Amino acid sequence: MTDKNKTESMPGIQPKMGQRMETSVMGDGAKGSAAASELLIGRVLKGRQRNYRITDVLDASTGGESDLYLCKEEGREEKDAPVFTAKVYHSARRINFEIREKLLNFLTNIDMNKSNILPILDYGEIDSTIFDIMPYMKRGDLSRHGKFSFKELFNKIIPQLNETLREIHRAGFIHRDIKPRNLYMTDDGRVVVGDFGIASENVSEINMTHGRGTDGYRAPELNDHVVTQKSDYFSLGITIASLYKGEEIFDGIDDYLIGSRIIGKNLPLDIDEADSDLGKLIYGLIEYNPSLRFGYEEVRRWCSNPKDVTVPQTKYTYSMAYRFEQGSYSDPVTLSEALAVKWDWACKHLYKGKLEKYFDEVDQELALRANEIVERECKNDRDLGLFKFLYYLNSGISFYWRGKKYKSIADIARRIFENPDVIDPDILAMLKSGAISWRIERAGGETPGTKETLDRIRSIETMAKKGREGMAYYLFGYEYTDDKYFPIGKSRARNVDEVFDAITGSAADFYAHCDKLLSSDHFYAFITFLGYGDAARELINSLGDDKVDNYNLLMTLFYEIVSDKKAVADFYIKYGTKGHLYWIKQNLGLYRFSGSEAVIIKSNIENIKINNTMSLTEINSMFEILQKHVIGFQKIFHDNIFLSYMGIYGGFETKGITSNNSDAFFVYDFLGRKAPGGFKRYIEGIAETPPVDDTDAALSEA
Repeated sequence: MTDKNKTESMPGIQPKMGQRMETSVMGDGAKGSAAASELLIGRVLKGRQRNYRITDVLDASTGGESDLYLCKEEGREEKDAPVFTAKVYHSARRINFEIREKLLNFLTNIDMNKSNILPILDYGEIDSTIFDIMPYMKRGDLSRHGKFSFKELFNKIIPQLNETLREIHRAGFIHRDIKPRNLYMTDDGRVVVGDFGIASENVSEINMTHGRGTDGYRAPELNDHVVTQKSDYFSLGITIASLYKGEEIFDGIDDYLIGSRIIGKNLPLDIDEADSDLGKLIYGLIEYNPSLRFGYEEVRRWCSNPKDVTVPQTKYTYSMAYRFEQGSYSDPVTLSEALAVKWDWACKHLYKGKLEKYFDEVDQELALRANEIVERECKNDRDLGLFKFLYYLNSGISFYWRGKKYKSIADIARRIFENPDVIDPDILAMLKSGAISWRIERAGGETPGTKETLDRIRSIETMAKKGREGMAYYLFGYEYTDDKYFPIGKSRARNVDEVFDAITGSAADFYAHCDKLLSSDHFYAFITFLGYGDAARELINSLGDDKVDNYNLLMTLFYEIVSDKKAVADFYIKYGTKGHLYWIKQNLGLYRFSGSEAVIIKSNIENIKINNTMSLTEINSMFEILQKHVIGFQKIFHDNIFLSYMGIYGGFETKGITSNNSDAFFVYDFLGRKAPGGFKRYIEGIAETPPVDDTDAALSEA
């Protein structure tokens, strides 16, 4: 691919310093709507090669990553212009541009005459997001074609998909979302694979955030965040079953029953006796254990001769059932789920030796595991003990903790932000126990693909154990949630600039938020995640009992990390803890200066230069000088508003400093210091400009 086709960095959508790119190309969970999509009709998409005008909405999703449109090339006669599909992503915020560039290099060089992969013909940016131009598949995806016969699957669809997956894997990618809606029928009857939206590189990896695939089609090992080529073949098996049935295979099946259906090789699928060989392929592809699951070679052999392959025979049932609560369970999936839901009772069964006694008869290795957990590993932590035992019992079980089910690490993070003002004690206990890193290590080991993830999780767990619980809790949330924002008031700030903007809409906003931010572990976790951990720690360690000093430390933090230094300096000068001094300097016209001492003070104050081009250190130095002169100012100011209104401190015959304007008098307690009443009105937004001297007119009329 030439240089002009390289993915460029896009202003406004690259991560902040210290923030990692995600592993997948595009996360799910963004929202779209038909109404919003129609707004793009008529817009021109400027691609790297050509321009395209959007003519209609093809598919406006109510979820997912993007909307699809029909478009035509600009500058072509309407009747001659071919129709294309434009895929416009809802957001570019979570895109991994490094992987996207590799995918573009692959997909823009696809020739559909030689490959069954849907190519990307062109791409570009629009409104701070991205779009792809693809061929328009007028016959639609396979989910629209109803039931497929065994003959159609055997002769055409399965062989084509097997070879296409091999091509994708050899190119260095794992699709991760094989399903009927991502398979398209060409005019000549071929099936092509499209929508590489959550594809990843073909390496052994852990994916902790988004892009986990589609429920029902997702391989069980993805619960442990491990994805391999065999994950695509699991999805292929479910896809074949759905195409044969003519509808989604798990429609109407509760999520918690899907795992046992897979392990028990008991899909809700009636296969005709004449088509029994299809069942052999499907159950080989959806084998729970990836190492035993069918892959390319097994599918190829099946396509040549279905009798030539054998479905792995794995034993997942026990010789006798275990009685728990009011049920009987004889396989690891249903037993583990039952124990996980009734957490407290399960802990009693484990720690009273009932489970060890049962497994001593049916699975002595599990019995030894139970004994080791109870007697040594987790003697004083029953929750962690049960957590470990459930994993040994069923390594594919979802994350359960204290009876609550979490679909993934990302789901745990999402729960953190469902109610961000309250720390969930169960999730915090899970972090402090070390359960998450323990399970991830068992699933993926200390391989290069998992080490970085494990190191991050362990550092957070250690933080929680050492007393920095709130920081650890929210930092974990930011590490693994898709939508990374800091809630402040009615705003959702996604970087430090937006935090500063949200709290400085007015001085009142700033001081209302100061104490909350300074005591907020959530805030410190947010800026730490963005890469400002050193600045956060320095602020935390410097905080003391003096409120004014603490506010100044917060402003110093913002000055260090916010991109617009002038904006921070400007706000600090006008509304910061020394803002009343600047207000006096700017409003000397409210006062009368009589006598040499007063005139000198006025001149000294006027000569002090403070502006937003200075550093905060320089500004504070100027404020120290200004404060000394204001102290002298106050000593000779006749600061009695009542006498002034009676005219006793009125004209130039009175030595010192006087005023006839109510705003000039020091009647406002500003952070424990006396300040002019006009400054109070100013920071409250009542007086946006320096107040006029309205008292003179009234006195002259009198």
